[in-house]
Amino acid sequence: MPFRHKTPNTMGSDTDTGSDDYTLFQPGEGRRNKEGVGWLAGGSLVGLGGLAYMARNFKNRGTTKVSVYLIHTRLLVQGSVIAMLTGGMVAQMVTKMRKG
Repeated sequence: MPFRHKTPNTMGSDTDTGSDDYTLFQPGEGRRNKEGVGWLAGGSLVGLGGLAYMARNFKNRGTTKVSVYLIHTRLLVQGSVIAMLTGGMVAQMVTKMRKG
């Protein structure tokens, strides 16, 4: 049975449907809509991989200041995660456009 929530009658709406409840979600809806989870996990793994790479090469940074190296690390991790998620978004858009 879906979760039902009583609507308050204090707002004075003109669109009264005669029903005092509405459905917030359908049962099982969350289990079916997991199309982008693989891309999210992939983006997380790519970001962690970039972080591990930069952490491993920290001692070989040369004359680069620590603050600049941390900024570069942040840019690498953010860029790789955003690139992965953008790729997933484009792939989903293409597949949805091809379906119909």
